[in-house]
Amino acid sequence: MDASAPPGTVVTLPISVVDTTGKGVVAYEFTLEFDPNVLSPTLDSASTAGTLSEGWAVTVNSEIPGQITITAYSTQELIGSGNLLNLSFSVIGASSAATPLKWTRFELNENKLPSNAS
Repeated sequence: MDASAPPGTVVTLPISVVDTTGKGVVAYEFTLEFDPNVLSPTLDSASTAGTLSEGWAVTVNSEIPGQITITAYSTQELIGSGNLLNLSFSVIGASSAATPLKWTRFELNENKLPSNAS
């Protein structure tokens, strides 16, 4: 997915998954990398409202510039397909700046279930 936004705005990026029904997914963790001169995670950078992860415990680690790690877990399994959660970033780069979002890790149930992030 390609997206563009002017500097000084906030962009919200949905993270989507295919059907998780019956897979027993009760936890996930992923890391995304980006150019820290272009994007900066907002203070409340992960939202589960209206997503498959609504009601889950979610932690965000954005201490390392250019990297965000999300960890989420619940006692209830994920059911269905759609938006797992939404990530929000402030656009801080020049109007001509761009950055890819690169998955460096995506694990389901502490990597006990196969996953393929793209």
